[in-house]
Amino acid sequence: MDEAFAVSVDVSLPEGTLVRVPPVAALAILKITAWRDRKYTHPGLDAGDLFLFLRHYMDLGNLDRAAADHPDLFEAEDFDHVEAGVTLLARDMIVLLGEGGCERLLSILRPEADEKGAMLLAAQSRMELGRARRLLEVLCAGLERSG
Repeated sequence: MDEAFAVSVDVSLPEGTLVRVPPVAALAILKITAWRDRKYTHPGLDAGDLFLFLRHYMDLGNLDRAAADHPDLFEAEDFDHVEAGVTLLARDMIVLLGEGGCERLLSILRPEADEKGAMLLAAQSRMELGRARRLLEVLCAGLERSG
C-alpha cells in the first residue's frame, strides 16, 4: 500500500472531488497480494483484475513509451504483443518495489506459474489455462531480472 500511495496521482472528478489513483503497475502489485490473502474467500476477483492488467498493459498508453525506452521488447523473433506488455509491466513493478519487494511477489507467483503446481491463479483468471500460466511465467521472468 505504501508504494502504491507514494506514486499515486490526483485525479479530478466532477464537482471538484479529488481522488488519488495509483498507476496500473501499483494496482497489479496490490492485486497479487490481495489474491494471496483472498484466493479462497473471493475466488476469481483479484485474479480476473490482475489478468486484465496483464492482457492490456501495453495498450494502456504504454506503447510509445515501450518503443522509445524498451526497444528490446519488440526484437524477439516470436514477438507477442501481450507478453511484451507483461514484461514492461514487470519492469515498471521493479521500479516501485526494488529487489526485496520483487522477491515477495515472486514467492506468490512462482508456484502459480509452475505447470506442475496448482495453477490456482491461472484457473481463476477465466482465461485458457495454458495462456494464463504463460503470462504468469513471463511476469515472473521479468521480475526475476530485478536482482
